Amino acid sequence: SNRRGTPSFSKKVDIRNELRAMSLASKIKFVKERVVLSSLFSRYADLVPAGEASFKTLCLFHDDNNPSMMVNDIPESSPYFYCFSCGESGDFLKILSRKANISYGAVLGSSFDALSTGVSVQE
Repeated sequence: SNRRGTPSFSKKVDIRNELRAMSLASKIKFVKERVVLSSLFSRYADLVPAGEASFKTLCLFHDDNNPSMMVNDIPESSPYFYCFSCGESGDFLKILSRKANISYGAVLGSSFDALSTGVSVQE
C-alpha cells in the first residue's frame, strides 16, 4: 500500500477511451471488476489500512467522529463498503449517486468520465 492507502495490486490509469467503446452493461461489469473502490473513496475521505485490501474511514453518510466505515478492495469479491454505525453499504454506484446527489440511472447513463480519470484499476 502507498501512503494514501491505495493497494499495491493497482495502478493509476485513464480508462476513458476503453469505456467509451463499451456498451452500458459492459461498462458496469468492467468497473465493478476492475476499479479499486478505495481509489474512488480516497476522493472523499482519508483511508487507513485495516488488513489486506481493506481500509477504514469516517463514514461519508453520517456525522462520524470515529472511523466506522470499512472499504473492501479484495479482488476475488465485488468491492464494497459498509458502515458499522449507520448500516450504509454498497458499491461504486452508490458512492457516485450519493455524493453527486443523482439517481443510479443518471450515474449509469453518464459517460463515466468523472469516475474513470485517474482512478486505480486492478492489474
